[in-house]
Amino acid sequence: MANTFDCEKLATDITQKSKELISDEIKDKEYIINSVYNFTLTSAKALANNADWNLNDEQITFVSLNIAKYIFEKSEDLLLSYNFDKDSRDAILQKVAFIVFEVAREHIAYVGKRRYKFEDLDKQVNKTYLKAIDNILNPKEDSLDSDFEIDLDEYSQKLEELNVDISANPECIENYEERVDLCETICSFIEDENAAKYRKLLIEDYQKLIELRPEKSSDWYYFLYKSYYHLGNKDEAYSSLTKSIDLTKDTEEKSAFIEECRAVFENIPN
Repeated sequence: MANTFDCEKLATDITQKSKELISDEIKDKEYIINSVYNFTLTSAKALANNADWNLNDEQITFVSLNIAKYIFEKSEDLLLSYNFDKDSRDAILQKVAFIVFEVAREHIAYVGKRRYKFEDLDKQVNKTYLKAIDNILNPKEDSLDSDFEIDLDEYSQKLEELNVDISANPECIENYEERVDLCETICSFIEDENAAKYRKLLIEDYQKLIELRPEKSSDWYYFLYKSYYHLGNKDEAYSSLTKSIDLTKDTEEKSAFIEECRAVFENIPN
């Protein structure tokens, strides 16, 4: 059944509210207005029309609001801080919208807003934004808008360095947490077979974090479930998610996880 979510109304309402927030220093206010509207509308339509994601109206609105928020902030900063042409600004905002779309959708699908970590998104958006600006200010020879491949190489190098650190300091929690952060960032960009090796690293690291920091086992088991699920190992995914549910003390969060478990595995009793 087609989703009846009113994407145009959402984009219009958000854009109207954004108009009131534009700094008086901005001369090209229409650029911000059009950017917020276009990116919000495009993302809302993509979210609403993909039956595989099965997002409800609240979740579609939540992701779209975050895209609008970051597009507004970054388009305003671009106009105030940089003398880029429109095409360059659009290219930067496209990268910002992409990372918000992917990370936000991944975190809220089935679970709702409670699980969503804004600080993680802020970090990834700012990293993506600054990288896109750097690529324009310092263009790389023979690079045809392929900064992700460059990023992937950089992340892979960092992972190799962390592997050495982890081997030398197998009980260092910070090393595992940093490697998890790098792998999660990479997996936010790629969804093909190339992601499998990073998912497997995530499984190893979450298992180690459960051992090293058992007081946060509910979190680690939840993300362990995500990694197993992406790899198609539904038995281990189910086992990890149920362990996360058992260890979660917050009633509202526990209910959200149970609902996710029912939605994903479709065989959970009341």
